[in-house]
Amino acid sequence: MKKLLLLIFLAFFPVFLFSNGFGVSFGTLGYGVNSNEGVPGGYLHGRIFDFSYQGKTGLGLSVSPCVFSYGLLNDDFSYTFINASLFYNFFSRSRNNLLLGPFLSINAVNIENPQYLAFRSGLNFSFRSSYELGDNSYYFFSILNIELGYNKIINSKQGFYAEASIDLLSVFGLFYLLGMSAYDSETEKYYEENPVYPPVLPRSPD
Repeated sequence: MKKLLLLIFLAFFPVFLFSNGFGVSFGTLGYGVNSNEGVPGGYLHGRIFDFSYQGKTGLGLSVSPCVFSYGLLNDDFSYTFINASLFYNFFSRSRNNLLLGPFLSINAVNIENPQYLAFRSGLNFSFRSSYELGDNSYYFFSILNIELGYNKIINSKQGFYAEASIDLLSVFGLFYLLGMSAYDSETEKYYEENPVYPPVLPRSPD
């Protein structure tokens, strides 16, 4: 396992040296289906904290201390502590709010099995919100993320999968906007039914 961690570090370290974009997410939540389940039904999945870096060349790295999934058919719960993904973004030179390109991910050290090791590869699409920071750098976080690929769990099952997830901060922001919209509508309706007129001041003698 130490050799594996060293290999991951040496492979991903150059991304940090040439990074001009970075992102931090408090978590994501989504739904996925794969051919491992046997019958349609899928699974819930998500991340708790996610840190991303993307270089000027389009090469990027994403790491998370917690990735979890829950099978809806078999009550299978998975929780991994080492999670990293190396990706390439075809839109790196044109738009900071889109990501489209191939990726290779590793998930290791399951909560029930320290020897757990899984690899994923495929195509990733992400719609981001980005903010310029100056010096050709920017901050971003993914609002919507879609993955299509192949998953291989060492000494266990494998198969194709599709996942879609949203950022939890985006969900909270959406509920906030909906709440504010409802509040504004109720306030406007109240003042329409109960108009408030300015007081009439007595006229001063000429």
